[in-house]
Amino acid sequence: MGSSTIAIDFDGTFTADPSLWSEFIRIAGGAGHTVVCVTARTDTPKDSEYIRLMFATYECEVPVVFTAGQSKIVAMEERDTGVDIWIDNDPTALVNGSA
Repeated sequence: MGSSTIAIDFDGTFTADPSLWSEFIRIAGGAGHTVVCVTARTDTPKDSEYIRLMFATYECEVPVVFTAGQSKIVAMEERDTGVDIWIDNDPTALVNGSA
């Protein structure tokens, strides 16, 4: 089994059950996978700090990619980061972005 890049959404996904998802992030990382948070939020100081504090509260470290409403797939392709597994409560945001 190889290592995968796993993208997890923040609002409505991680926030739906932070204890569950933080444990998942730790387990996935320990198994050699790369987990990244890909959010439709814009990278503002307020949003960045909120997300950072949320992950710190649940004792998990994960890089965050802010897409500012852009298609999450396109945003990651522009960063030359392939995603093997997407975890998102709004799959249309992966392709179409969000308002």
